Amino acid sequence: MKISEVYSSLISAYCDWGSILINPRYVRQGNTITWEKYQPKSFTDPIFSNNVIELIDEGQYSFQFITDGGIIQLYYSYDSKDNLIGSNLAYISMNEDPNLPVGWLRIDYDPQNARGLAHPKCHMHWSLFPNSRMAIYGIPSPRQFIEFVICSFYPSIYQEKHLNEDGNYHDEGRIRAVNSDCFSFTEDTHFKYMSHFFIPVSQKAKPVVPPNPLYNNKRKKR
Repeated sequence: MKISEVYSSLISAYCDWGSILINPRYVRQGNTITWEKYQPKSFTDPIFSNNVIELIDEGQYSFQFITDGGIIQLYYSYDSKDNLIGSNLAYISMNEDPNLPVGWLRIDYDPQNARGLAHPKCHMHWSLFPNSRMAIYGIPSPRQFIEFVICSFYPSIYQEKHLNEDGNYHDEGRIRAVNSDCFSFTEDTHFKYMSHFFIPVSQKAKPVVPPNPLYNNKRKKR
C-alpha cells in the first residue's frame, strides 16, 4: 500500500465506525501517517488509567472510543520512494478503577531490526507480557486494525452491527471490502514452523503463501 492508500483506509475506518470513534486526530505529515502533535512516548508495563489520561490530555492518539475512553494510535512511516519502512499500531483500553492495570496491545512492523523468530519483522506485544513478540504474517491497514480491535474488545457492538445470531457476517461483501486494500507481505522461513497471527489479504495484494513442509514431504514419498 502506498501512503495515500493508507490515508484513504484511515478515512474509511472512521466512516465505518464514526458512531463510536471520537476526537479524530490522525494526520498525514510528509512521508508519515501519524496524529497531531505526535510525541514518541512509552510507559513501563503495567500501564494504569492515569497513564492513559496523560496520553489523552496530551492528544497522543489517532482516535478515542466514546464507550470507555480507550484510544487507538496509528503510525506509518514511508521512505522517499513511497515504501513502508515501519509502523506502530496500538490499542490502549481505559479502566474505571485507577488501581487496576489497563489492557493494551501493539503491532510493530520493524524490518530493519528483524532477526527471525527472535524479532519477527511484524509482531505483536501484549499487556502484562511486554517482552513477548508474537509473529504476524502481514501488516494491518488502518481499516483492518480498527476492525480487529472492535471485534475483539467490543464484541457486543461488533455483533450488533455486522453479525447475525450465529456470529456470522450479515454481509460478507463488506468485510471483503475491509480487506481489499492491504499490504503485500513477503514470507519468512519461520512461518513454516511456528504458529502465528495472520492478516487477511486480498487477491490484489498477491500474498506469498508459506509452503507446508509436512505436505511437501508426504508428496515426495508417494
